Amino acid sequence: MDFLVGGLVSFETLCAFHPGFALAVWNGVLVRPLPKVLQAVLSTTSLNTPVPAQFDSVVTSYSVFGGADVTLDPTNAFAGNPQKAQSDFFQAWGASGIRFQLQISSVDNSQYNPIPVDVPLQTVPAIMRKAAGIWRLKNPDTAKGTFSMASLPPGGIGATPVTAWVVLTFLTLGPGGEQYTGLGFTDARAQLGAALAQAGWIRGGSAGAPTSP
Repeated sequence: MDFLVGGLVSFETLCAFHPGFALAVWNGVLVRPLPKVLQAVLSTTSLNTPVPAQFDSVVTSYSVFGGADVTLDPTNAFAGNPQKAQSDFFQAWGASGIRFQLQISSVDNSQYNPIPVDVPLQTVPAIMRKAAGIWRLKNPDTAKGTFSMASLPPGGIGATPVTAWVVLTFLTLGPGGEQYTGLGFTDARAQLGAALAQAGWIRGGSAGAPTSP
């Protein structure tokens, strides 16, 4: 039997890739959402010019990626706002003319690119959905995004600048979680397997995938 942790990540996926985190969940440690924002202001004067963005602060705890959401600065509440046509167009058709890349700067000073090339902004949630529950950040990791406007929005060259948002949501643990995420992968997996076996969830004493991410 599987369930979603925090409404975002499969418990079975956590067992496979983050057994210490899963063990904490199993033992009743609270799970909290951690939204981290990448945003950029784009205008037609910067057409095809990369605009960098990064988290306003580093991730300070073991945080498992849960999903991504994107939007343009909502303007529907302001009648007559010249951005309204662009926002409505994006929300209705999922097309914005905005491109996005994503890079992670990790704790060991290495970098990897979940989205290494320009992709349409509206495809980011679907691309990142495949990584939900698989990769994680921890202190002092951060993410860097690059936005670019590849085509003219409704309104043409005189269109009002617009803010593009990418929100990456992570799951973190409440008090007491560190004692579990601090375990080695093999030790955590063995303890998790024993706990699940005792509860009748699995046979034997192992849980999840045999390899560490």
